[in-house]
Formats: sequence, structure tokens, C-alpha cells
Amino acid sequence: MLEEAGFVADPAAATAARLDRQFRMQSLVQRSLSVTDAAGRLGVSTARIRQRLGDGTLWAFDSGRSRLLPPAQFTESGGVPHLEKVLPLIAKDLHPLTVQALLTVPQPSLTVEGRPVSIVAWLIGSAGSTQDIEQAADVIPPRTPKNPHSAVIAGAGSCFSLPVSRARARNYLVSFGWLVCTCSRNTV
Repeated sequence: MLEEAGFVADPAAATAARLDRQFRMQSLVQRSLSVTDAAGRLGVSTARIRQRLGDGTLWAFDSGRSRLLPPAQFTESGGVPHLEKVLPLIAKDLHPLTVQALLTVPQPSLTVEGRPVSIVAWLIGSAGSTQDIEQAADVIPPRTPKNPHSAVIAGAGSCFSLPVSRARARNYLVSFGWLVCTCSRNTV
């Protein structure tokens, strides 16, 4: 079916994508904060960081025996303002590279002076109004099916299926440069 649509298998491209993903993941692990580092950055205890991880207002991934927090959640002097209102919408089972990209890649629906900005840049530059936060939250993929379509999204070293509309799938293609294929639930 993919060949009929013009997609061809390219082992070299698959290897290059795998190596690129490994490199980006190593870089993310090196730049991420430990629970102790995050506590220091935010000026709170490690218990408070663990509490926030539990309630979803911070996001972490496991790396060996450590929990690491992607750097997009932090500024040099603390946390990204208002991000705690958006992070609970992010599924905990997303790949860390996907979460980092979701927070840092410019989004067509978030613009400042006509230019797309990332969720993080949007929140840093916003006044924190309910409308600003809702606009940032609208970029987050839904956790549960809300329509009869799903999108298989591949790229940035990740591949996952999300219940999204065709319009939102096109938004992912524009935002992240991912390959997006949509189908109805009835399609095999």
C-alpha cells in the first residue's frame, strides 16, 4: 500500500534516521535535569518535584535508574511561566524527543508579529491570560479519541498513532515536518 502511494523502502535512510534519533536522544539526556537539579533550578525540594511529576505539572522520562526532566520546561532562572497549566495535557507515554519537540518547535497556530513560535516561547512571552494558555494547550495532541479519524505520525525518530482530525494531522505535518497518514477507524 505504501509503495502504491509512492513510498519506497530505503535502508540507508532508515539507518540514518535511527542514528539521528540516537544522537538527538543522547543530547537530550545530557541536557536534561535530574530531580535534584530541577529542585535547585525551581528553588523547591526534591519531594516537591516528585509531587509535581505525579500531578503532571512537570514531565520526566526514565533514563537508566534516573528520572530526567527535558530542558524545555525550564528557563535559566526557573520554570517556564504557565507551563504547569499545559503539561498535564501531554500524555506521559510520549517519547521524550516528541515532548521536547512539541514544546520547542514553532507552531503555525501560535504567532508573534506574524511569525510562528513554540509553546515555550509563546508562554514566556504571554501575559498568562486564560486565552493565551488555552491557545498553547490547543497545540497538544488529545489523549482520547474525539473523532472517527486517527493519524499515524512518523518522524523525528518517533512513530505514533493519535486520534486527530485531518486538519490537525496537516498541522503536525507543517509543525514538525512529520509524515502523516490519516485514516478512518473503519480502515484497516
